[in-house]
Amino acid sequence: MPRISKEDNMTFLQAFLRHLISFAPALLVLCVLASFVSTQSVLGQLDAMDAPVPMGLSMQMIFEDILGTLLPFTLVFGVGLLLGLLGAALAERFIPNPWGAIHAAAGFTAVLATLIIMEAAFGIIPIAGARSAAGMFWISTGGALAGLIYLRIARREQDTGDD
Repeated sequence: MPRISKEDNMTFLQAFLRHLISFAPALLVLCVLASFVSTQSVLGQLDAMDAPVPMGLSMQMIFEDILGTLLPFTLVFGVGLLLGLLGAALAERFIPNPWGAIHAAAGFTAVLATLIIMEAAFGIIPIAGARSAAGMFWISTGGALAGLIYLRIARREQDTGDD
């Protein structure tokens, strides 16, 4: 059995940390955007029922929803985004991807698939903002942005790590 050197262990650890450092902010942006879209959907529905919410209360709802949904969204979307970005890394080995289209598509698809799987599992999408086609699109677009953020940070970390 080949022996693994300390240098190999450090290289693996550095790569793992680079990807973790890149993944965390991407996931955070996705979760904040998903919560924001969901809150806006609820506020829009209230307004449509002639029950407008004052601006101060709207802002309070947005911030409280972000704080309240951060953990569950991180768990749910984190798994989906991780799988999507792993698929993007595999695809990038075979398809040139200088502008991040693969990672954006992977993020979008991962979030969309997560929402569809939740609907199949629960009979309803538990995220209120994703129950309409527009809401599902905008939350999935947050996944595309997360894929681009991940790629941008990962490439920057790789460039600075090679010096």
